[in-house]
Amino acid sequence: MPVSVDLQGARFTLRLSEPHRKALAALATVRECPGDTLLFEEQKNSPFVYCVLEGTVSLQVREPFGDVVEIDTVGPGELLGWSPLFGRRAMTASARTTGPCRLAVFEVSRVAELCDRDPRFGFEFLRGVGLQVSDRLRSTRRALALARQLSHQSPYALRHGDSD
Repeated sequence: MPVSVDLQGARFTLRLSEPHRKALAALATVRECPGDTLLFEEQKNSPFVYCVLEGTVSLQVREPFGDVVEIDTVGPGELLGWSPLFGRRAMTASARTTGPCRLAVFEVSRVAELCDRDPRFGFEFLRGVGLQVSDRLRSTRRALALARQLSHQSPYALRHGDSD
């Protein structure tokens, strides 16, 4: 028997009507994951988009020299893995659970079909996703500004006359 998914608190669904939220929830499957579960991998294709219901997920990228760096964490009510919603199959980051997680998993093809069948749903759904993408971009910009500010204050930069 399928488990019902409550998307009431998911930020990307706030603009959806209740019937639209229920239609989207009907497409979800619930996935319970232990900590340190890889959900998707940078530069690999993924046909899914995820909503965190419980727990947190670390978003990570591999630097040119091979180190893996956490760039953000995603918590309850947040969406991740949205690249396939916009036609990009290869993921721009990897996602790994930081502890036990409960996720709503959506097949992008099924969400796209719903968007095609109901343009009003599609507009409101993609607007909600876009707002969440915008919030994540704002957070990334702030982190980059802080990192830049801190790099200019490093003892190495002061000793060597530059920060780059």
